[in-house]
Amino acid sequence: MIVIQTKKTFYFFVALQVITSHFIIRQVIQGLTHNHVRQKASGLLPAGLLYDPRSQSLVMNGKVGHLQFFSLQTNKQLYNLDIVGQNVVSAHRHQAIVYTEVENAALSDSGDWLATVQRRQDDWSMHEITLKFWSYDCDTQLYKLNTRVDLPHTQKVNRLLFRPSSETHGNTPLAVTCSDDEKFKTWELVDDTDIYRKNECWSCEACGYYKNYAAKDGAFSDDGSLLAVAFDHMLTLWIPENNALKLALSVPGSQEPITRVLFGRLSCAHLLLMSTNTKLVVWNLLTCCIEWCKEMNIVMMCMDPLTEHLAAATEENELQVFHASSSTPVYTHKRVSDSRVVCGIFLPSTGECTGTHKWQQSSQLYVLNEKQELLTLEKERAPGTTSTRGTIAANLPPTPFSLLLAQIAKTDSNHAGGQLQKQIGNPGLTVVKEVSVYYT
Repeated sequence: MIVIQTKKTFYFFVALQVITSHFIIRQVIQGLTHNHVRQKASGLLPAGLLYDPRSQSLVMNGKVGHLQFFSLQTNKQLYNLDIVGQNVVSAHRHQAIVYTEVENAALSDSGDWLATVQRRQDDWSMHEITLKFWSYDCDTQLYKLNTRVDLPHTQKVNRLLFRPSSETHGNTPLAVTCSDDEKFKTWELVDDTDIYRKNECWSCEACGYYKNYAAKDGAFSDDGSLLAVAFDHMLTLWIPENNALKLALSVPGSQEPITRVLFGRLSCAHLLLMSTNTKLVVWNLLTCCIEWCKEMNIVMMCMDPLTEHLAAATEENELQVFHASSSTPVYTHKRVSDSRVVCGIFLPSTGECTGTHKWQQSSQLYVLNEKQELLTLEKERAPGTTSTRGTIAANLPPTPFSLLLAQIAKTDSNHAGGQLQKQIGNPGLTVVKEVSVYYT
């Protein structure tokens, strides 16, 4: 039996389920899950966009309290990971329900570890904040809970990140949390073996603070030897091994809080980038001076892990791509989206090169807007050609539904220009969501 399930309550998804005669779900075919529960304390998609190197999938918020793993190669959702482990209760008629949401998430470079921070905040009780570390189980090919830390901070956690793998520190796993409680904490994997079993868990190794400023963001250098933490308008540098403060920087004459911190990559590893609501500033750590500065009202900034390029989106939905050493953009897109850009990420290119510019040769940029549309830039293909993503689908026998999808795709692909803005998702969504018939 095949069931087409359409659900539009707290979130919207269309799923194709293959069920046996004993009502056991054997397979689920599903696209992106759109969350419509916008809590004031968490916002829309607070965990942002992550990359899972094991499954080569995109990780983001899905259903309430879940993380979804979405494959861009097959354009399908791989699975949902329940983080909070709580039932979703329907809202009362005159009172909104405050749910526990996944606000932060991070994946290690190898994909062996997943860290999450969940929080629930209402108007009358204490914050419920939980930090969880998940280890990857090769047998089940899923993440299982390893360590749970209740109330790791007393206020909202703003950033969660892992230290990059490097031979300089022996590949010892290390994580960092930055919080509004004016502290950042480092977490280290320690031995927890006893007479009953062999085990390892995560423990708080050190705690740092700078004056009475909230820790807003953090970033590791390319080799993991330096940790940058933004305290309000101050940018500080620390040694992760001994938690020693090495340097404190601030933009002369500016008291604007820092919203994002990133280290340069490869030949630009000596550069440290920071953004505020009105400007993008790049520091040279060799001279401790500002390398360049550009006036921009940035809402999103991300660094390409494979090159020296970074992307920034403004309030006007203008996308600019820079080489970290220069304030002159190498690419500009005036209207990348019809709604506000929420987050973005560079992902390693797989198979054919989809871009026409040099900065697109190694990685591909994806951005997510407030409508929860996942967008990317691709070069326009010649008529009659298809990408490698559609090779399998092209060899399948045609069906009335596939012919309908082909007609929709053909209509949507009639755009002018050399660069095509592509929306990732299910092109037959508007058709499928009208179907509520069970086929037996």
